[in-house]
Amino acid sequence: MQVGLLEQYFERAVSRGERSSRTRDNYLRAVRQFEEWYAFPDEPDPQDVRDWLTELMYAEGLAGSTLNIKKCALAKYFTVTGRAADYVEVEKWFADEVTVSTKETTDYFEQDEMDAIRRAASEDPRDAAIVAIFGATGIRVSELVELDEDDIDLEEMEITVERRKRRDAPETKRPLSDADAVALRRYFSNRNRYGPSMAVKSPALFFSGRRGKAGWRVTDEYVRILMNRVAERTDHPNVTKERMHPHMFRHTVGATMAMNGFSAEQIAAFLGQKNSNSAQRYMHFNKEQYEDIRELLG
Repeated sequence: MQVGLLEQYFERAVSRGERSSRTRDNYLRAVRQFEEWYAFPDEPDPQDVRDWLTELMYAEGLAGSTLNIKKCALAKYFTVTGRAADYVEVEKWFADEVTVSTKETTDYFEQDEMDAIRRAASEDPRDAAIVAIFGATGIRVSELVELDEDDIDLEEMEITVERRKRRDAPETKRPLSDADAVALRRYFSNRNRYGPSMAVKSPALFFSGRRGKAGWRVTDEYVRILMNRVAERTDHPNVTKERMHPHMFRHTVGATMAMNGFSAEQIAAFLGQKNSNSAQRYMHFNKEQYEDIRELLG
């Protein structure tokens, strides 16, 4: 296996600040474990990766969140060796066969988890602003990167969201809390820290220091990297990089609305979904509600 190519990739990524040394170590460790298990001179194929993950899952009893790290490590290996297309098959199999959530965690952030995430994000004004918007709107990461500076109205305490998958949505304005406004004002006062003058002058709400295909705007992948860094700083055992993906905030908004009495139709409208069927996934009960039901039916 050409593990050296992956090592070179991570050394460059770490030196540029695009990846953390912790991510590098975790990924390289996983790929070396696979290399030791595989032990063949030719390059592995998707079936080899599935066999290894299956063995870890059933023979060693590893949880989905741990397996996800190893799966992502092999994804990066396929990518840097020019075989990204081979990984699609593994990704589909993993999504169908493996559950990343465990019995100890939910598929949304509990309140204490969100509090810990906000504390960790507050160490950086941009991170805090992104978490505030995710938490206030349930916005998709593809929608967040399209936000312009003018979409934030701190006088009216509103944010204008263009729903990518439902552009005909009649309501695009979403309210901001006092805490959200504080985070956004802090970001605006520090906005020029995150890129050169050309980037700061761009209409994009969030931008990076390097111009790319999308201009100066941050990309989906860059936002995921930022959220991984927030996860690393978060002092909560249940907040891991595997759970800290941008879509988890969307689940959290939907679940929070459901647990506070909003209907599937209302949740779908708020999140910009075409119908209420997909919003049914957010109909959870928290621990207090379970106790209420037990008392009611007892």
